[in-house]
This record gives sequence, C-alpha cells and structure tokens, in this order.
Amino acid sequence: MVFAIRRGLIIKISLIIVVFIVIGALWLWGIKHEEARARDMQRISDALIIHTAFEKMYQHDRSYAAASDHGCEEAGESIRRCKLRDYYRDINVLKDPGRTDYVVTVVPTEKNYEVTFWLEKNHAGLNKGSHTISPEGIK
Repeated sequence: MVFAIRRGLIIKISLIIVVFIVIGALWLWGIKHEEARARDMQRISDALIIHTAFEKMYQHDRSYAAASDHGCEEAGESIRRCKLRDYYRDINVLKDPGRTDYVVTVVPTEKNYEVTFWLEKNHAGLNKGSHTISPEGIK
C-alpha cells in the first residue's frame, strides 16, 4: 500500500516536471522566434532607408554613380562605404542587426545599383533568405 502511494506520487511529480520542461521549451522557442522577427523588421526598415537614400541621390544627380566615389567601388563592400551621407546622415552606422552586413553586389552606376540583405524568417511578404535593394525596389 505504501509502495502504491509512493509510486503515484513519483508519477505525479514526473508529470509536473515534464509539463514544466515543455512550457520552458515553448517559451524559449517563442523568444527566439520573436528576436528573429525583430531583426528582420529592422532589416526591412534599413532596406527602405537605403533605397530612399539612393533614390534621393538619383533625383539630385540623375545618377547613382556618385555613391561609389571613394567608397563602395567594388562588389562585396559594405553599404556603409557608399557616399550616401548627404541623403541619409547616419549611413556610416547603418548595420545589419545580425551577423551579416548590407553588401553592395552591383557597384553603383549611372542607372543601377544593387545591395543585398538577408532575412531569417518569412516577413512582410518577403521570403527567408537573400533579397536585393535596387532601383526597382526591394525584392
């Protein structure tokens, strides 16, 4: 009889522990998911800023080429090296909130430029993975 009571108590304690573990795991998953979502929201906001800065340059100069004067002259360089300060004052501190950077993939010319950024999750109509900012917008 005492053994049956102890056995029942052990089962109840085990179930409680399992429930706490499951709740903890779900909570951690939710935190990680929300952190990724927040980083992606920042990336999309930054992409809009970069696109707007290039478009302001184009309206002023009728060319994107000036962005590569003494900066972002080669594909693979950070967007922070582009000469966009007149069009977005804080371009030098614009940085991806994760482990990557906003990278120039097509050097700015008179009519074109391309900057790459990454999303961790599907967000705002954009799929997880690599995306580009160009005169056509964000894709």
